[in-house]
Amino acid sequence: MTEFVSLLKVVEFVESNNYDVIVLDTVPSGEALKNIIVEAAAISV
Repeated sequence: MTEFVSLLKVVEFVESNNYDVIVLDTVPSGEALKNIIVEAAAISV
């Protein structure tokens, strides 16, 4: 659940267009990669 809430915060930053670069520093796991892919798909919609 914490990961989901964190990704919602990332969406908030992306939608605000108030950033130069967003860096996601996560542990190398399949779960982290899945969350990034799902988030990228949601943003592009």
